[in-house]
Amino acid sequence: MGPLTLAVDSKSCSGTSSDEYSKKTQYAPIGTRKSFASVSLHEDKPFDFLRTLFEGVIAGGTAGVVVETALYPIDTIKTRLQAARGGGKIVLKGLYSGLAGNLAGVLP
Repeated sequence: MGPLTLAVDSKSCSGTSSDEYSKKTQYAPIGTRKSFASVSLHEDKPFDFLRTLFEGVIAGGTAGVVVETALYPIDTIKTRLQAARGGGKIVLKGLYSGLAGNLAGVLP
């Protein structure tokens, strides 16, 4: 997978003259100009929306599971400390009990 390139239509940009715009984009690896904000991987491969969506869903789900798994015991200890405010004993067993329900909520 090569570097992403972004083509921007200079007619739709406001606030800069065409000379300023050409100076700014003279050395940018854009290639041929396309419609506003079209993204492609090189010239021969078009942007694949479904693949990008799928990769985003996988990355988001993985990040949610990792964060929830790492922070769940801390939330459990915090909740038990709040419940034992009156001088009760804090039990550190079963810190991950109930994690499956949270993961089921985080994955979608």
